[in-house]
Amino acid sequence: FPRSTPGQPGTPASGNGLLAGAQINGKTAEEWLQEWLDPKGLPGALVRDLYEAEVFLSLDAAQDAEEFFREALRSGNTEPARLSSALVLAQILLLEQKYQAYADLAVDTIGPLLIRLEKSRPSGAGQEFFDLEWVNDLASMLSLLPLCAPEFLAKLPDAQIRAMAGRWKSLREKATTDQARYQIDLILAAAYKRLGRDKEYRETAERLQTTNATAQRFLSSTDISEAVKSLRRDWIPQWAR
Repeated sequence: FPRSTPGQPGTPASGNGLLAGAQINGKTAEEWLQEWLDPKGLPGALVRDLYEAEVFLSLDAAQDAEEFFREALRSGNTEPARLSSALVLAQILLLEQKYQAYADLAVDTIGPLLIRLEKSRPSGAGQEFFDLEWVNDLASMLSLLPLCAPEFLAKLPDAQIRAMAGRWKSLREKATTDQARYQIDLILAAAYKRLGRDKEYRETAERLQTTNATAQRFLSSTDISEAVKSLRRDWIPQWAR
């Protein structure tokens, strides 16, 4: 696939559609859509990459999709484009049951990119559905959720989890936002619990109870299995309406 194609989302047509003239937080719906679908940003890049992934998977070509997105990750010329490729590649690796490769991609590529792209913002900001930071938070959180689930960590060897915990701890020290620290603490809590490192688990769990991260809007519980059930029950049906 060419990375930019005729008719690619990014410039919605103007006209007298249902949302014509409507304004949300001082911007028209068309202006919001242009920001959302701009392929230079993460949401627009994800729209493109998920479409491409769907084509591969509809042809039962997961291995080809993996190779395609690995190359896209290597050749991406912006960090949002590389993050988008990495997020989609992560889902393909999970589909292929390449769990160790997924975990390495998450800590070596997705984590560092997320930290660099996270923007400090005041408490309460990024709470509107159309806010691009809201989309970035949700996409990254959902991509990393498997690393927070005990049943997923059971598929990984202890040595990998120990190494992974150390690397995520180092990334947390570089994080500058509550959102990034919260996401990493969810991963660390699950890793420490799996490794039986009780003191570190308790310290991390205490931090999770006091954060103001946006992710708390989506996760009703730090028990990830229960949180995912809540997401499916309370959030996804709203988007499907």
